[in-house]
Amino acid sequence: MFVFAAQGGATKFHCALAKVRKELELKYKRCTSPTTYRNLSPGRYVFKVKAIGPDGVDTTPATKHFKVPAARR
Repeated sequence: MFVFAAQGGATKFHCALAKVRKELELKYKRCTSPTTYRNLSPGRYVFKVKAIGPDGVDTTPATKHFKVPAARR
């Protein structure tokens, strides 16, 4: 689960999630806080969120890298 907030007049957010090796393929979609992703396959991921307000889209998204471990047998 990702919890986020913005300072200032942000009125909405756009989020994206991808495996690190496919980071160039990030596709942002409208989202709200908190945002949860389920059933992710093992691997390294990057989550990004952009705040959107009266002045437009924040050009420096907040970024979080994380790893989903393989299931233990």
